[in-house]
Amino acid sequence: MSNEPQRYGHYDVLTRADGSPWELGRGAMGITYKAFDPKLRVDVVMKVISPMLLGKERIRRAFLREARAAAKVRHPNIAAVIHLNDEEPFFYTMEFVAGAPLAGLLRDGARLPTAEAMDIADQIASALGAMARERIVHRDLKPANLMLVDDDDQRFGRLVKVIDFGLAKGYEFEGMEPETYLAATMSQAGVFSGTPYYASPEQCATEDEIDTRSDFYSLGIILWQMLAGRLPFRGSLGLGLVMHQVREPLKGS
Repeated sequence: MSNEPQRYGHYDVLTRADGSPWELGRGAMGITYKAFDPKLRVDVVMKVISPMLLGKERIRRAFLREARAAAKVRHPNIAAVIHLNDEEPFFYTMEFVAGAPLAGLLRDGARLPTAEAMDIADQIASALGAMARERIVHRDLKPANLMLVDDDDQRFGRLVKVIDFGLAKGYEFEGMEPETYLAATMSQAGVFSGTPYYASPEQCATEDEIDTRSDFYSLGIILWQMLAGRLPFRGSLGLGLVMHQVREPLKGS
């Protein structure tokens, strides 16, 4: 396999030892790579539309909406968008967050000390506040989308970064309509989008009009998990959708 890097614009997709592209993940719309910006001399995260979806106008619109939603909010606890290429080949780049997902700390029922859990929750809440000012709801807040970066300036040595705005959506506030590109969504009416274990009752009920309060509910679930070492509702994904709407969490550890 060739070790020559694949290039998008002036960005080079980095390769692993076997010469394969350094893939970070795959989603409904695209592939995420670790790349290098030779002009700034820094690593970046690059998301490109999956080749098989390039011909679908709906996917292209959703992809651009995702990039613009993420770029609209500038905050220390949100990964910043650096560049958007809004024509073929469609891609955008974000700052490379050299950290690990919160999900790793919570594996196998691990609990965090109360003060540390509250510090992480406070940083997430600060990011949600910034998103609320721009009338953007994330809709997929979960430990896998929260990166922890080593930072000696933070009380517990970790800076939280919210990532992955693939399901982000704008919402109306005080009669103000969201911007056109944020009002659009890949979701179909009556079809759930998100992660059931962390979704708000309104989101589980596939209500179209949700706002930042839905993300704060998800934050509550994450805080519960950090403190209790488990999710408040367990079982199948389908059961999770129902439980958020009809049950209170079980008490106790």
